[in-house]
Amino acid sequence: LEIDGPSQIVASARLVASDDGEEVHRIVLPVITSDTVLHSNSTAHLQGWGRDTASGLATDFALINLSTVTASCEIDVFSSNGTELTSTVLLPLQPLSHLHFEDALALLGFDKIDLVRASVSCNQDFYIYSMRYNQQSGKLAFQIPSGTGASTLGIGTPVAPGGGCAEVPTTSVCFERSGIFFTPNPGDPVRRLVFNPPSGSYSKLVLTIKVRNGGWFPSKMNGTHNIFWLVRNAKNRDMFGFVNVRGPNTNDLFIRHGFNLPQGQKPRLSSGFQHPEGVRYTYKYTFDTAQRIVDLTVTNDNGTALLNLRGTPNVNAINLGSGDNITMDIGFPLGVNPNEPPTYNWDYEDLVIEVAP
Repeated sequence: LEIDGPSQIVASARLVASDDGEEVHRIVLPVITSDTVLHSNSTAHLQGWGRDTASGLATDFALINLSTVTASCEIDVFSSNGTELTSTVLLPLQPLSHLHFEDALALLGFDKIDLVRASVSCNQDFYIYSMRYNQQSGKLAFQIPSGTGASTLGIGTPVAPGGGCAEVPTTSVCFERSGIFFTPNPGDPVRRLVFNPPSGSYSKLVLTIKVRNGGWFPSKMNGTHNIFWLVRNAKNRDMFGFVNVRGPNTNDLFIRHGFNLPQGQKPRLSSGFQHPEGVRYTYKYTFDTAQRIVDLTVTNDNGTALLNLRGTPNVNAINLGSGDNITMDIGFPLGVNPNEPPTYNWDYEDLVIEVAP
């Protein structure tokens, strides 16, 4: 069941068991919202799985593809001491599909085990939950994704009221990631985000992101350090913008953009610019086909503009057909291109992407 309506409508779900018309048990069911959706390329965990054939204990597992395109998901299962119990399970999911696995630990070959954790990642937006129940007594409890130590409640940088998609006109399509949503590290150097606006012709895309320089890569400090790569359908040929900064002895910021062009023919904008280590700047990038403007403005936390670069798009509209998406990559993998070092320990936060008609 999907509910689409004004924000004044609030919804919860429950399963009620009754005996001769009298409620005897109530269970709260998972509710998926824009706040609880698990975003593409993130990892979520479900704890507390168990199975015991003697006592009737079992655990079901459910996986939902919330995207309108096919998803690919990876599932790993661990014991309470962190030992991986199986090799990684790869599952394809049809668009907007829901897979339900009854007695999931039996499918993995276990008769008696408890305190099992599942780790799940998909390349499209998704959701997971599990049900731990007793086949003899009928008692049932739902399990929703666990929290992690990545939470910064109470100790992170406060986010000002409003902002984000709340300030974007309702006529636009908007996507956001609040707070620090990615900090590259050797085990996770690149984050890919895929956004799926409704098909149609759009006039403007505006991207805003805050980036804190966590340190230039030691062996290539003057190399190209990535702010973002934004394209249509993960193809370099159709590029909204590719923004990078370079460190000491170069101190440069440059942009590539352009549709239906090989990389060497894309317009390039550049300026001598330094993004100091440990400092956070806000990058606002506008690709406006109606006003014929490509614009990047960099500001500090006081709102002072430090840099403005302008160019001209080479298309008259942003056309997105059925199945088309907007793909965003952040960071570079180590060793693929010696001139593109990773941005380990950089913080990327408060991303907002507006696509306007």
